[in-house]
Amino acid sequence: MMSHLGRAAWLVCLSFLAACESPPPPQTTSKIPFPPQTCEVDRRASEGQDPPARFDFTLATGSQDTLAEQYERPRYTNFFPPRTFAQMSELREEHWEPEGSEAPTARGTYEVSVFPCQDGWTTEQQRQASTLIEATRAAAERHGWTDYDRAVEDGFYPMMGLSDHYVNDEFANDGRILDPDRPEFLMYYDTADGKVLSGIMYVMPGIGLRGPQLGGPQTIWHYHVMPAACYVNGIAVERPGTDGSCSRGVRSEVSPEMVHVWFIDRKNGPFSSAMIPPAGTGSDTAPRHTKP
Repeated sequence: MMSHLGRAAWLVCLSFLAACESPPPPQTTSKIPFPPQTCEVDRRASEGQDPPARFDFTLATGSQDTLAEQYERPRYTNFFPPRTFAQMSELREEHWEPEGSEAPTARGTYEVSVFPCQDGWTTEQQRQASTLIEATRAAAERHGWTDYDRAVEDGFYPMMGLSDHYVNDEFANDGRILDPDRPEFLMYYDTADGKVLSGIMYVMPGIGLRGPQLGGPQTIWHYHVMPAACYVNGIAVERPGTDGSCSRGVRSEVSPEMVHVWFIDRKNGPFSSAMIPPAGTGSDTAPRHTKP
């Protein structure tokens, strides 16, 4: 069997990639924390860049006006090399640099934001972030996805064999963004009592599409640069053959952008970019399905 370290390394490379009885969702706090540890911004060369091309998709949750404005603003990236990836649940340092016009090549995780190093957010941004969290939790419980078996029945399966990230092909190909009823991924972690739903991951339907920051600086999206995979509408479907070609999809070392909505406590808040649940995660922090 794969060791804990081997499994973590595998996740670094590839993760970005029946009614049921459920407890009521917890009360949403008035402030959604996403505290920076340190924060620096290099704004050189951030001005004068051409805005990216517009893309046609349906924003299910949030404001189209907000998205249009963000497409006109320069973005910044905050880079985590692979060796710090597993620490992202405990450590978060911010050094934002202007987003380049070409895809990066250094392997690791890239957070992206048009709001670098801002401590606060507007009332409207707070409302949109809270709405997304509440709607995401409510949808998971309404559809019964706190029950892992129900999620499998609804078409979720482990992406390229991963045991943590479960993708739904129908939802991944519908062109809908931030739709709590049609999320691209469910995230589970293993406990002695079985798999527990730890959160949902929304993914943009193509590489290079900007994820909308509905909650301002707290809703930070991210993507990965890693060994090449073959993508169909933003989902890794296979690894390239020995000749480097894909039998389907597009070969890329850059993943699409994604954002988490965690149901478990994360030091950096419910939108934390960290992928691996922290050690000792309590089973009482996530919604569960109670079998009779």
